[in-house]
Amino acid sequence: MRLRITGFEKRDLRCENCGVELTQEKAYTREINGEKHYFCCSHCADEFDSPIGGCC
Repeated sequence: MRLRITGFEKRDLRCENCGVELTQEKAYTREINGEKHYFCCSHCADEFDSPIGGCC
């Protein structure tokens, strides 16, 4: 499931795949195994969720 973040809170969030700093305009969330994870783009979310893993 791919979702755009709404109600974004100002805090130091970084993409959990590549480490880029997230902004309201550039932040995606995906629920994986019941936990919410934050990413800079859907490609990073796909890489993070992949059994192989990796960075873009």
